[in-house]
Amino acid sequence: MSSALKFKKHYPAFLVIGGIAVLTLYCVINLSAPYFKSISADGEDGQSPVPEADIVLTGFRLMETEGTTTICKLEADKARIYQSRQTIQLNNVKVNLYNEQGKAMNIAGRTGEVNLETSDMTLRCGIKGTSAEGFNFRTECIQWNKRKDKIIGPAPVDIYYKDTQISAQQLEADPKKGTLILSGGVETLIRG
Repeated sequence: MSSALKFKKHYPAFLVIGGIAVLTLYCVINLSAPYFKSISADGEDGQSPVPEADIVLTGFRLMETEGTTTICKLEADKARIYQSRQTIQLNNVKVNLYNEQGKAMNIAGRTGEVNLETSDMTLRCGIKGTSAEGFNFRTECIQWNKRKDKIIGPAPVDIYYKDTQISAQQLEADPKKGTLILSGGVETLIRG
């Protein structure tokens, strides 16, 4: 007796091959699902899980006032609110910080985060801003420390005003007083 399988009914080859392919695909998906699930649940660093937002809002707007005086206006295309971490993750962010005369420092970036406990804010990726005095600046990260009422730029920054360009490794600004301190490899280029 032969050890080969014998079919009593003959099936077309494409049905047999198709059935084997479907069965193989089914086994691969079911056996590898836990692996792919763990990849999609990990954060960018591959270590920490990325939790789902408690609330997702589009067209997000937030305004902070002291009495009748506006201190800050914030707008974002999308906001993800995480209540357990007390943070808001933002996309395409625009911030206006007002000085004592009511003039605004305008800052925009692709991503941002607001700490709901402290009201501190961080903007990242392609930051562009204009001070109340008309200075334009660009950097990759800027932080608003609410308690100190300071803007801190821990990343290299370029500042433009008329024919002058100033580059530095860090900046610290007080939008209410209109002061700016640059540090670390400060270079000035004057055109004209």
